[in-house]
Amino acid sequence: MSEHPSTPAPRRPLTPRERRERRRIRRRRLLIRRCLIVLVGVLLVLAIVGILSGIVRLASGGGQSAGGLTDSQPASSAQSAPPAALSFAGVETAPLQVQTEGLSGYQALYPDLYVPAVPGQWKSPVTKTVYLTFDGGPGEQTQQLLDALAAENVKATFFLSNRDPQAAPMIRAIYEAGHVCAVGPSSEDVETLFASVDAYLDDFYAMWQLIQAQTGGHCAPFFRFPGGSDSTQGGSEIRAAVQREMLRRGFYYYDWDIDSGDAAGNSGTQIYAAVTGGMSRDGNMPLFHETAAAIEQLPRILAYGEENGYTFLPLDGTLDPSTFLREGVGRETFFSTVAGNPNFTLSDENQTRFADRLQVSSAGPSTAASA
Repeated sequence: MSEHPSTPAPRRPLTPRERRERRRIRRRRLLIRRCLIVLVGVLLVLAIVGILSGIVRLASGGGQSAGGLTDSQPASSAQSAPPAALSFAGVETAPLQVQTEGLSGYQALYPDLYVPAVPGQWKSPVTKTVYLTFDGGPGEQTQQLLDALAAENVKATFFLSNRDPQAAPMIRAIYEAGHVCAVGPSSEDVETLFASVDAYLDDFYAMWQLIQAQTGGHCAPFFRFPGGSDSTQGGSEIRAAVQREMLRRGFYYYDWDIDSGDAAGNSGTQIYAAVTGGMSRDGNMPLFHETAAAIEQLPRILAYGEENGYTFLPLDGTLDPSTFLREGVGRETFFSTVAGNPNFTLSDENQTRFADRLQVSSAGPSTAASA
């Protein structure tokens, strides 16, 4: 007798209670699946936001850097080495010779505001060497300017004046990119700034401290006056007194010999013509500001320099300031103060060029110096 496979018994119909339980289980599984999908989506969004935030912080120089710095920390522990410009690399230096005891009045203010060392002798600029300088800032255009310089691997000098605490990370970014940071023309009203020597020192010291904190103590030993050293805004007597006091402390000042005209509203074409024309006439130090027109023309100016054999360098503290000083109170005060001063020695070329000025200054105070 053959065996036949057994026929499975028919399923028992589900009771209403069992059907309700199965529907409840299916709904629970569907809910869990939807929750997992939402959770994964939220985690992906948070990850993307975190990555974008990190990119923004790195681009703006804020937040925590690779070296572990926060915005409130000075850059003394930064991984990048300080620009060679501030160490007078390859140049003989000497300690500043200055009396710091028994002082009174404004000379007694800010006992830490002194340059520790000075170059043994300033040098004259080398032909076809250009020192790009940018006044003001840091500001909204600074990162774009840094990007333009980095694209051509060019270093520059920034004369800074923005004391807003929010600008501090950008000062650090300028320094860590290898540029030189110096105290620039103050953003204060000129009449207020030169109301007295004390007022000028108060303003200068605030900016100097901020740069020192963000560069690990590498603020440059030179600076720039608003309007240049030859300006008489605010009164020539106070300006001359300020210039003498800053030189006494070891700080010296640079003007410029090429004006881009960007602050006056020159067009891009005019800026390019002014700078390249000045370079072709052996100018060495263009004056720029952080303007959109100047930044737009910078790649063209750098390309012109490369095509014509120019070298672009930051100021290194050893360049003779008298090369760039324009006729006026700043120049006269400079010569009357530097003549016979053991801390400063003009380049050989400028000792010959300005021999008459130096002899007059060493014989007695000039009109500008005695004012």
